[in-house]
Amino acid sequence: MITNKTSHRIICEKALRRYPEILMPQDKIPTKIHFPQKFTTVIEERTAIKGSLTAQRTNTITCWTDGSKLDTGYSGSGVLINSQTLGDISWYTSLGKYTTVFQAEIHAILTCANYVAHNNITHHNITINTDSQASIKALAQYKQTSKMVRQCNLAINNIASNNLVTLKWVPGHSNIEGNEKADTLAKRGSSIIPTGPEPILPIANCTIKSILNNQAKKDHNKKWTSRTDCRQARETMPLTCAKRTRMILSLRRQELKNVTAILSGHCNLNKHMFITKMSNTPVCPKCNLEEETPTHHLGVCPIYQRLRQKYIPLPINVPYDISKCPIKNIAQFLTNTSRLKEIST
Repeated sequence: MITNKTSHRIICEKALRRYPEILMPQDKIPTKIHFPQKFTTVIEERTAIKGSLTAQRTNTITCWTDGSKLDTGYSGSGVLINSQTLGDISWYTSLGKYTTVFQAEIHAILTCANYVAHNNITHHNITINTDSQASIKALAQYKQTSKMVRQCNLAINNIASNNLVTLKWVPGHSNIEGNEKADTLAKRGSSIIPTGPEPILPIANCTIKSILNNQAKKDHNKKWTSRTDCRQARETMPLTCAKRTRMILSLRRQELKNVTAILSGHCNLNKHMFITKMSNTPVCPKCNLEEETPTHHLGVCPIYQRLRQKYIPLPINVPYDISKCPIKNIAQFLTNTSRLKEIST
């Protein structure tokens, strides 16, 4: 029997208790292949698109679909159907907090296809308009790894067996009346808090990754800010930042070495060298005005004022100011001053 508290089994059990979303229905499925597609897709230039709510012929059905996700975290879909056969129909649906905008867009298209199939519509020209190019391209693929995309693809192909179906892109927020009304319906659906159990739709892989990454970031920041050591590093890097991390990792080896040294304070500037008893004085040997710290070197020392004006866009008076300065600029400044290559005295 495994009793180690850090065993893989116990770690997994704790993760499942902490993140119940992992055990919820998932959108990802093994790759499914479907071809040929019985419907056509159209993505035109913005200038070539004109929207209309009125069906031109008795055998024409025009659908407008949209998906939305508000700042509250809740998603919704909206559908508008204009047809002399079915009449003018509109509705919206609340899709809960786990649904992505892409899933909401797919759900709206799926709703249209199911409605047409339910009413046994045949021998019609059906145009489904959406402002999501990602949805159109996903549905046009003959390989699908998403349960929602798979269901929607099958539903459209089903109605396309007896109808001429076109999936068409229209630009969003371009004063196209049908799209604007569908957008309003989708937002109305997003504003409703669902009463049923979550998730309403299978959870997308990206949602699970986002939940895990956000929690890992929170845990990292909590542990980092609660430390009592690494004073200099905590001041120059107060919180985790993915963009800043990518910038650091993109540096050349020598630049990375310099930036790491200046951010951590473990560099051969006189302040650190004096603390480690490798220098007789902590004072800057260039200006002799004050202790030579990373803050002094980057933002104060008058000897490097011209280089500072060229590379450092923000004033640096305290260690926290270093966290606001672009990493690339810091690297270029350190390379041109060459101070970190010198042997302190």
